[in-house]
Amino acid sequence: MKNSDGESCGNCTLIEATKMSLNTTFYAVTKKVGASKVLDRAAASGIRTINDKPIADLTDPAIRDVALGQLSISVLDQADGFATFAAKGVHADAYFVQTVKQSSGGMVYQGTPKTTQAFSADVAADATFAMQTVVASAPHGPLDDGRIAAGKTGTAQYKHTDQNAHAWMCGFTPQLATAVWVGRAGNDGPIVNSAGNIVYGSGLPYLVWQGTMNGALKGQDVEALPDPKYIGDDSMGNGHLAPPTPTANPSLNPSGSPSPNPGGPGGGIPSVGPTGRPSHGVPGFPGGTDQ
Repeated sequence: MKNSDGESCGNCTLIEATKMSLNTTFYAVTKKVGASKVLDRAAASGIRTINDKPIADLTDPAIRDVALGQLSISVLDQADGFATFAAKGVHADAYFVQTVKQSSGGMVYQGTPKTTQAFSADVAADATFAMQTVVASAPHGPLDDGRIAAGKTGTAQYKHTDQNAHAWMCGFTPQLATAVWVGRAGNDGPIVNSAGNIVYGSGLPYLVWQGTMNGALKGQDVEALPDPKYIGDDSMGNGHLAPPTPTANPSLNPSGSPSPNPGGPGGGIPSVGPTGRPSHGVPGFPGGTDQ
């Protein structure tokens, strides 16, 4: 398998494909299971709108659009979806007010989001393990205090150029999911950093995500992510033949928008970050796995 920027492997596992952002692998997977089924799981996980319309309105979706993240979703939905992975497959409806208290300490209101099982805890564990390799191999390093995290970076190409119009990093620990988006309104120009270089998810978005997570989790317990269950088919290369632990590779350049999200009593994992315009690609769902 090989993607557009030259990263390749012969017969690689889905874990390796996630770490190396090999989009062609996920095109094949989406073709096999069906684009509609991928969107069904995305909807169950918190993706409510696609291209500013209810996700249920997207009928007969094109495999390429779904697998490669060619559709736009809101930054809130990205954060919501990754929080579902953090909560072991349990989705909690997003809400903004967690508690309202009187000055005397009496409780006036307490948010209790509705929760549903979007996918099994074993599926969440294996997907989380694959996404741990992205953070473990990030050029800018992992989180502080030895805190293990999982996530996925992504970009959206600017028209027919080698530039990017959008870039993001979405990731989580057991306590917190955060999504960061960097881009322009619509697709009205490429995004570059202060040096004039292309912005990838592993650059500025990752640094913002990393700083936000470190600050928000400072002083909190370092909690472990679930061990992988290896529920895949060994003969297909994605079962017990997978590596036992994510291995760091600082030289690898993997590539990843946000808003408060499920948290507090009643289930769910809080997510943080600024709200923003829709970003293209659905990392962790239909695709959007470019570096």
